[in-house]
Amino acid sequence: MAPKMLWESLMQPILAMQMPFWKDAYLIEITLRKFWTDG
Repeated sequence: MAPKMLWESLMQPILAMQMPFWKDAYLIEITLRKFWTDG
């Protein structure tokens, strides 16, 4: 359990930094997919 907690404490700031990028990529993918299916 200790290694897992350590891992999560290390990953937390990295995930927080990456989150806006992933959200944008997700929205872009949805928009493109909608565009392709409508087109």
